[in-house]
Amino acid sequence: SRILIPPHPGVFSAFGLLFADVEHHFVRSHHRAFSELDLDAVNGILRSLLQEGTRLLFEEGFSEARQILLAQVDMKYKGQTSELTVNVSDKEFTPESLTNLGEMYHQEHEKTYGYRVEEPFQLVGIRVIARGISEAQRLPDRIELDSDSDSTKLGGRKVYFGPRDRWMDTPVVPRVGLRDERIAGPLVIEEYDSTTVVPPGWEASLDSASNIVLTLE
Repeated sequence: SRILIPPHPGVFSAFGLLFADVEHHFVRSHHRAFSELDLDAVNGILRSLLQEGTRLLFEEGFSEARQILLAQVDMKYKGQTSELTVNVSDKEFTPESLTNLGEMYHQEHEKTYGYRVEEPFQLVGIRVIARGISEAQRLPDRIELDSDSDSTKLGGRKVYFGPRDRWMDTPVVPRVGLRDERIAGPLVIEEYDSTTVVPPGWEASLDSASNIVLTLE
């Protein structure tokens, strides 16, 4: 009943590349049943990945206070063909942490597939995500729209809205044309990188962050 369309939706994924924190992903394969795990061996792998992530972040200028290290495992039920990734709450493998991982995997499997089974677990790989947090704010407070437009209406055209509504005379407006009012559909919102269609029965408006807000009447 409510849809948000961000500014510049046609290039929205590019904003993720520009504003995301620096991340390095490290993974080491280690196929073993939980019952056969050598804790010294898996802890050695985890420590080496953590050290590698820390070293790389230091080399890139991130102090210890600006570093976040996240440990994960890829694991599955024994005999499964695919695995799921589960966060490791501790930076060390112990019998207790393996028990916790098993329960977390049950929950993740149930959330993903809708069920859980009582089967032995198998480790597939060990992961570390090393994240460097910038001192400066990377994400802007808001994205300003190009308001260099004298018109809030670009015209209109006939648009086909299915067998019930069929062809309808439909106004065409830029995003900035929604700044001061809610406009009922049908409506077409044109931008240089995208086109938003507002069907009959919906209303379009602009919020304080320049998102288009579509609301079902």
